[in-house]
Amino acid sequence: MNSNSRVFSMNSYIVDAHIHLSDPDYDSSYLDYMLNYSKFTGTKLFSVSTGLHSSKRTLKLSHSNENIFAFVGIHPMSVLNENYESLETLARTSTSNFVGIGEIGLDISYAKNKSEYDLQLNVFRKQLDLAETLNKPVSIHSRNSLPAVLEILQQYNLPNVLLHWFSGNEQEINYVMDRGYFVSFGPSTVYSKKSQNISSHVNRDLLLIETDGPVRYSACFQRNITLPSLLPSVIFVLSNVHQIDFDEMCNIISENSFKYIGHKL
Repeated sequence: MNSNSRVFSMNSYIVDAHIHLSDPDYDSSYLDYMLNYSKFTGTKLFSVSTGLHSSKRTLKLSHSNENIFAFVGIHPMSVLNENYESLETLARTSTSNFVGIGEIGLDISYAKNKSEYDLQLNVFRKQLDLAETLNKPVSIHSRNSLPAVLEILQQYNLPNVLLHWFSGNEQEINYVMDRGYFVSFGPSTVYSKKSQNISSHVNRDLLLIETDGPVRYSACFQRNITLPSLLPSVIFVLSNVHQIDFDEMCNIISENSFKYIGHKL
């Protein structure tokens, strides 16, 4: 019996902690495949959003499928074209229909000048205020801005924080572990020695996995569109890195995923 078949017979789930099911790249055929895959395997999908339209679509998808857990939010790449007040209204009137706020955060590469970055900061802080008020976990984008994100996060009392696609250094990992933030690793961990090394420093009880689909990965994945079926490979690599059995790593990630959203899977 191989690792993939073992995990489906256990009282645990494979969980994609960060995927963009509302992304246009996932057309109806991909969505149908993923929904059937999640139903057959029990895979749970934490679907994050990038703006108001994306959030509405994510909520609709989660409403029709018990394996999809919705996050609403405005991505830093979208702040110039989004109205925060509209997103807040949606969140406050739909609070029982989603489990978290995300994908939110900072990324200086999306800002052409200080004014645009300041807008990112403003929208990020407002969404953290909203998450704190609604007592919702957050899914954070911190590329190119991790020190600023970490400094801001310490000002909030949030139920849980996920730093998705974590790429910080060893000192930053130690700080993140001390704060009790979750971190997630995706398909790049299969071929990236740097990612494997970073993951080796993460406490097992704060470890999550993700695809960040439909992001496409190079090397062995040949830039094909990313699907949740890649996740067992990520678990396999992480189990080797942490020198534990595949099944045990799957159980750990399943339990961590439950704790992260504070919701029974």
